[in-house]
Formats: sequence, structure tokens, C-alpha cells
Amino acid sequence: MTPKKIVTNQNTKESNSTDELFNAMQKIGSVVEAHDQVLFQTIIGINILQKILIDKNIITIEELTKIAEEEAIKFRDKVEDIIK
Repeated sequence: MTPKKIVTNQNTKESNSTDELFNAMQKIGSVVEAHDQVLFQTIIGINILQKILIDKNIITIEELTKIAEEEAIKFRDKVEDIIK
């Protein structure tokens, strides 16, 4: 039996590198998808909470809108400060 010579060339290395990159990208995609689901479920939960607060007359739509606008302005200002 004659020993076989293992040939390693640049194409094989590039192929392995491409496969590793593809697997890493798939893992990142899975993490992003899970993150998106959590955000979506959180938004649904907040909407339900707002509806309950309004239905029980704990807060009015106007008060809720005012609070949301104030928080949005604070957030915008923080982002602008970070960007500068």
C-alpha cells in the first residue's frame, strides 16, 4: 500500500474560511432574530399596559402622549450629545 500525499492548496483554505464565515453569519442572524422577537414582545406588552392604564382611568391618553413626547425628546438629546 502506498501512502497518499495530502495536498493542501489555497482554494481549500479559502473554502474552509468561507464556511466558517458563513456559519458565524448564521449565528449572528439567529441572535438578531431572537433580539427582534424580544423587542416585538416588549412593545406588545407596553401597549397592553397602556391600554389597561387608560381603561382604568389611571392615566389619560393626553397625559400618556405628553410623557412619551418628553421621553422621546430626552432620548433624542442624549443621542445627539453622543454623536457630537
